[in-house]
Amino acid sequence: MTTEVNFDKYQTLGAYHWTLGSKLGLRYNAPLMARYEVAISKVPTSAKSVLDFGSGDGFLSYLLGARLPNATIVGIEYEESGIALARAKIAEKRIPNVSFVLNQDSRLPFPNEHFDAIVMADVIEHLPNVGEVLQELERVLRKDGRIVVTTPQRQEGSKWDKRHIFEFDTADLSREMQKFFTNVRVFGCSRMNIVRAWQKKRLMRAVLEVVTRSGLNVFTNEVENPDRSYGQLTAIGEKTGS
Repeated sequence: MTTEVNFDKYQTLGAYHWTLGSKLGLRYNAPLMARYEVAISKVPTSAKSVLDFGSGDGFLSYLLGARLPNATIVGIEYEESGIALARAKIAEKRIPNVSFVLNQDSRLPFPNEHFDAIVMADVIEHLPNVGEVLQELERVLRKDGRIVVTTPQRQEGSKWDKRHIFEFDTADLSREMQKFFTNVRVFGCSRMNIVRAWQKKRLMRAVLEVVTRSGLNVFTNEVENPDRSYGQLTAIGEKTGS
């Protein structure tokens, strides 16, 4: 699906989410893992089919497959190098319930109401056609299904990534989601004071490294309807049955 622009991370960095997600690695990234842990926690355990939209190098699909071993997880990605990395990693891990689809069309290659749940993790900020994509995701989501969308929250005077087309705040994200889904709720995690301490790589970063690697990821602490003191947003919505 040709919805992101100038996205060359996988050609230049390889399967970097897998590296940043390893607690045993030197580059472990607790804020990244918090994003994934929060998103996964909002996927119903009853889901039998889950779409990971914009699956990149496949790390989130892998985590979903491990948490939901009886569900079918499908990662879809438009970028060929991301798909190649994802397939190689899943083959290496031998996770049988996870597969990947390369799609560079504006329409998803699935029938209507095909998935019980959809996750779109830190993709929406890269999209030039947000409404078109959300409408298509609504089409393939089953009635009474759930969508989970994550994105970094816009901060005054700075941008998280130059590749982002538009960065959302709580109101922006809620408004976009409500155009296509019902019962929309927006949560925030990753308090910005803690994020900044992590980014500075000083004494507090060392403390956070020890704490988060030991299993207490302070970046996962959530509130509903967050202000901009929270750096990461997670929105959930439903497709209400008629």
